[in-house]
Amino acid sequence: MEEAERNQTMRPSGAPLLLAINSVEPYGAVLEPETASAIIYQEEASTFDFTLRSTGVYSDDYTVAIGDATTLPAGAVSFTGTSGRLKGSYDAISEPDRTATGTFTVNPDRSLLPGDYTLELVASFASGASASSRITLTAPAPEFGFVDGSFRITSTTEFKANEPVSFEVRVTNTGGNVDANGAFAESIEVRAGGDSLSQQSSFVTTLKHGEEARVSFVLTPTAGGELEIRLEIDPQGEVAEKDEGNNVMLQSLSVEAEPEEKKEDGGLIPGLLAVATGIALVAVLRRRR
Repeated sequence: MEEAERNQTMRPSGAPLLLAINSVEPYGAVLEPETASAIIYQEEASTFDFTLRSTGVYSDDYTVAIGDATTLPAGAVSFTGTSGRLKGSYDAISEPDRTATGTFTVNPDRSLLPGDYTLELVASFASGASASSRITLTAPAPEFGFVDGSFRITSTTEFKANEPVSFEVRVTNTGGNVDANGAFAESIEVRAGGDSLSQQSSFVTTLKHGEEARVSFVLTPTAGGELEIRLEIDPQGEVAEKDEGNNVMLQSLSVEAEPEEKKEDGGLIPGLLAVATGIALVAVLRRRR
C-alpha cells in the first residue's frame, strides 16, 4: 500500500512514466575566428581574435595551428593562446567556462603579391577530436591618387609670365603596398608641367597603404593667359595599380602677360639708343660741311 501511494505522488493515476534520454557528445568543439575575410598589407601586421568553444561533455587538451589548406607563406602568421585545456559541460560552471580565446597575427613581407589567400586554423585535441575554420585574406594592388582639395598655390605675388609660381599638392595610397610585378610603393614620381609651363618632377620616398605625402613644385610660365597645370603620379607606370585612370590632376592658372615694351628686345632702351644714334649722325654730317 505504501508503494502504491508513493507512485501516486510521482505521477497521475494511470499515466505512463516517460523518461527522455538525450545523446551527448563526449568530446568536440567549434573554432570561430572574429571575421571570415579581411584585407592585409605587406610589411604591416594585422591581428585577429579567435574563440574555441566546447560542444562536448568532457574537458580536453587542445593545440591550434595552421592547416594544410593555407595558401599564405607559413612565416607570415603567428599565434598566441595556441594551446590549453578546454572545459566540457561536465566541468564547466557556466557557458563562458566552455570557451578559450587567442589571437593570430598576419604580417606578410614584401614578397607577397596581390591576390586572395586562404588561412586555415585547425584545433587538434588529445581525444582525437578536431575543429577548423578558414579565413579569406586579400592583399590589394596599390592605388595612388591625389587628396581631394589639397592643391594649393603657395606664391605670395601675382602670377606673371617668366616669373616662378610655387604650389603644392598631397598624394596618397588607398591600396596595397606591392604590385603584381613585385614592385614596392616607394620612389614614386610626381610630375608637374603643362603648355607654356616648365616641367618638374618630385619623388616620394615611400607611399604605403594609408600614407599621405606633400609634394611641392616651382614652375615658370613662358606666356600669359589661362594656363593649365597638369600633375601626374607615376607618369612612367613604374608601379602597376588597380586603377591607373585617377593619376592625373588638372588645375587652371591665370597668368598676366608680359608688358609690350619688354617684349620688343628690352622695351624703351633700344628706342632711346636709336634716338641717340640719330643725333650723333646729324652732328657728324654738320661737321663735314
